[in-house]
Amino acid sequence: MKEFPAFAQMSTLPGFDNFVRSLRTAESLFQSTGSSADTDLSPPITLWMKVLENYVHAWLGPRMATLQREPAALFDYVDRVIGGNWPGFQRWLEPKWRDPAEVGTARVDVPLRAIPNAVRELQEHRRKRLDSPLSITEWARMMVLFAVDHPTGFKNLMKVQHKAPERTIALAHRLHTLAAVRNLVTHRASAGTATLAAFRRNYYAAFEELISLA
Repeated sequence: MKEFPAFAQMSTLPGFDNFVRSLRTAESLFQSTGSSADTDLSPPITLWMKVLENYVHAWLGPRMATLQREPAALFDYVDRVIGGNWPGFQRWLEPKWRDPAEVGTARVDVPLRAIPNAVRELQEHRRKRLDSPLSITEWARMMVLFAVDHPTGFKNLMKVQHKAPERTIALAHRLHTLAAVRNLVTHRASAGTATLAAFRRNYYAAFEELISLA
């Protein structure tokens, strides 16, 4: 796949059989449905996102689990930094966070103000359940809150390897946007061919960046 150079290497790794099989199925769905304007084009988007959901959860889930092993420190960060310093951090984020976002002909909301919703359990001093994959929306929001160093007190507690916080924010925005498009096409609208093609380009670009951070 020229859009996803890392796929060739990943297809040879042990433990990635389901990942490879699902991506190939999604590509097959894309090829068989993408040429018709009258066909529901949401199935490949749904499957692509399921693959992404499992990958991101496998990548970030253990990091969040590590943070939750020290709940006092985690809850203090949530209360003191996220609860107290979000307005200043939000002002820094605003010019970097495009809302609404466009993917092909689809226009989706990715509200910046909703990002702290990802830590509701933690604000109630309850651990997140990580025994099944969280949504891409939730992981994207938590990347903003736990994977960026900023003078307002926000910290890269997840130890994501991006050198520039702006790149982490850009990746989180891209993931959030992909999830919003998936929600749009599976619940309220059919995906057009332009949206499907643009989604695929953005999807593999996001995946390439994720793999570079693993």
